[in-house]
Amino acid sequence: MILKKIILSNISSYEGYNEFNFTVTDDKNVILIGGKNGAGKTSLFNAIKLGLYGPLNYNYQNAHAQYLAKIKDIINKKAFINDTVNAYITIGFDYIQEREKVYYEVTRAWTYINQKIAETFEVKQNGKVLNDEELLFFENFLQTILPPHLFSLFFFDGEELSDIFVGSRFNHYIKEAFLVLCNFDSFELIRKYCQNYVSRNNTSAEMQKISDDYQSAIDNHEKLLKVIDQDKLGLAKAERTLEHLQIEKEDITNAFRNEGGLSEKEKKNLQAEIKKQDAIKEDNTYVIRSFLEEMHPFMILKNLSSEILEQVKKEKQHHLQESTFKFLSSASLESGIIDVLKSHQLSDATQLALIAEQIKERMLSDINTDSKDFTLVQKLSNTQEAQVLSMADKITNFDVDHIIEAIDTRKVAQQVTTALNEKLRQSMPDDVVSNYLENLERVNKQIVETEKEITAYQAAIKSNEELLPKVEDEKKRLYNQLKEATQGQNIYELTSSINTMLSNFLEQCSLNKINQLKNYFMENFNLLFRKKHFIDAIDIDTNFNISVYRNRTYSFGDLEKLLNNLGEAEFAKSIGPNSLELLKEHFSLSDTATIKDIQIQLQGLVFFGETINLQERVNLQQLSKGEKQIYVLSLYWALIKLSAHEVPFVIDTPYARIDTEHRENITKEFLPHIGHQVIVLSTNEEINENYYSMLKPHIAQEYLLVFDTKQKKTEIYNKYFYEV
Repeated sequence: MILKKIILSNISSYEGYNEFNFTVTDDKNVILIGGKNGAGKTSLFNAIKLGLYGPLNYNYQNAHAQYLAKIKDIINKKAFINDTVNAYITIGFDYIQEREKVYYEVTRAWTYINQKIAETFEVKQNGKVLNDEELLFFENFLQTILPPHLFSLFFFDGEELSDIFVGSRFNHYIKEAFLVLCNFDSFELIRKYCQNYVSRNNTSAEMQKISDDYQSAIDNHEKLLKVIDQDKLGLAKAERTLEHLQIEKEDITNAFRNEGGLSEKEKKNLQAEIKKQDAIKEDNTYVIRSFLEEMHPFMILKNLSSEILEQVKKEKQHHLQESTFKFLSSASLESGIIDVLKSHQLSDATQLALIAEQIKERMLSDINTDSKDFTLVQKLSNTQEAQVLSMADKITNFDVDHIIEAIDTRKVAQQVTTALNEKLRQSMPDDVVSNYLENLERVNKQIVETEKEITAYQAAIKSNEELLPKVEDEKKRLYNQLKEATQGQNIYELTSSINTMLSNFLEQCSLNKINQLKNYFMENFNLLFRKKHFIDAIDIDTNFNISVYRNRTYSFGDLEKLLNNLGEAEFAKSIGPNSLELLKEHFSLSDTATIKDIQIQLQGLVFFGETINLQERVNLQQLSKGEKQIYVLSLYWALIKLSAHEVPFVIDTPYARIDTEHRENITKEFLPHIGHQVIVLSTNEEINENYYSMLKPHIAQEYLLVFDTKQKKTEIYNKYFYEV
């Protein structure tokens, strides 16, 4: 199946008639469609699937009300202002049928009449319109050559590639793709037909009920697994959306701040800081003003304070001497001396007066009241003297550093206040701030809604995973009941035998193809991946449980410990089937030897220090998203190489999380060679000018999608972002 053209008329952002030519050649097999995010690339991607499958695209069986409501949302809004509302998708493709190339043109159209949507579906084969019977055959034929689930595998978003690891049914999807691509799916259809035939023709009512109940249990089990997988994929997508929203929020905030914007909270914080600095200025201004009013005049005369203190001391002494001299000069002192002498029995009055006079003069001679060596200046009272001494003490002990610190602190506060006021003055206008707040509120609202969505997914997954064992037990119980009820009935045994025969047949047919698939995978992975020996081998069983291994040297002691700790089953998974075969060969054991036999051999070699080159399993869940993408691309490429069908390979966001070195490998080795037709949807940040020049020789058609924000529609140009 090779797509030839796509026509979109009034679909999503594609207003009116829009046609894409998807014709390729053997040496030019790439269709490159460029466009920035929101330009309409994903809408084109989804339109292809909708055009081919209609209701099946949404897992609906027919065009009921819910399906038509979705279609109404997809129709371009401007189509509803026309007199007649029409929209359609046309897909033209070639398919090799019985060695002849047949051209099909599929058109799915919608009209809107009397507020109701009606859908029509038309298919032309080599220009001839198919009738109803032929149309029904074509729909079954389309689901055979490219079932919807296979479409999802080969028409995918590179950003979501690693999400397929989340689903527990990844091996189931790969197996279905393998069976269809290798033309083995018909045998599975035969097996299911036999089972349905047996169920329909069973005459036992009890048997029919048990069979119906068992089939219902199978369906419930499958539906529950599908719901869990879908919820896990939804969870992964919601988590990725949350990551993008958080980045968008950070970008909005950074852009706002880089342009001088302040949030309301930041404004309040600045105003509070200005108020705080104003208080600091006021406090220190008071300290400085108090100093200037009280201390500054005296601090100017600080060098004279010692002289002033000396003068005050001398004047105080002088006043003391004057007071003493007046006291001693008084008649009462002389009379007191005479009384003392009389007490010593001296009675001569003349002699007593003379002695008293001499004593008085002697005492007065020690008191110097002469102030010739200094001049009385202050003439202070006791109160004034105390004030002068107190001020002199303040001057002597005054902390000059405290005033300097107050001046410096006030200066810094003034500078801070000036800077903060300038920042407030230069902040964005209110209308710009309002726009920022609206964007921030929008993103925050989306973040809250996405977080709620994540919580809901997590709760649903937990609930369904808790329910899963009960559903499995019920399925097992009904199976045993059905088996017991059908024992002795040849028809059931025949059906079981046919199922076993077909399973064995498919297994045998698949083994050779699986070996080819493994070889193709290793070739692809080694070509795309930069690290050598990151993966040395891959194992795929017939149920498509996939394990990858890298080479490792083990000591026999390590192997014994590994076996004892993990147990036989986990040990076999840990080293892989190739390693088990190597161990059997090393110990000369038969092909039917068990792990227990290997364990016995290991016990005798622990102390000899021997080593052996085997393999160890690589945990795929621990790979980075970029490594997972390389792994999945290598596996898809291997499936396409193995395929008997020509399947278009469509990839949106081809590089996703892949680094620069791997991007070059994908551009040179993967995209030009993965299939007969490769459709790449990319932004200029992914396939940039460098990668475009590498891809250019392989490009058959190129388009650039540009979303016109004024007209609200996608414009199509026949070029890419660059010219080479």
